[in-house]
Amino acid sequence: MSDPWFEMAEIFGRVAHISDVESQLPASKKGDATLWETEEQALRFLLEDGKLNLCLRILIEFKTRQTESRRNRRGPMVSSFSVILLLS
Repeated sequence: MSDPWFEMAEIFGRVAHISDVESQLPASKKGDATLWETEEQALRFLLEDGKLNLCLRILIEFKTRQTESRRNRRGPMVSSFSVILLLS
């Protein structure tokens, strides 16, 4: 097994430990409470991590396409400065 696999397993182990600790806490949840008003840290951690991962993937895709557009000098992602230089 690879090092990244062991790192991922360690992260899941930490999340499982947090979840186990939370399951032993006294239940003080309201029926209409949101996720942020409860004590479920493990679930919030996974949700926030997923949102961050999605944002980073979208940003990487955008920057890749922007770089390709600038390299080809076409498309709406070319900066106005580049257009001015081309027209000069």
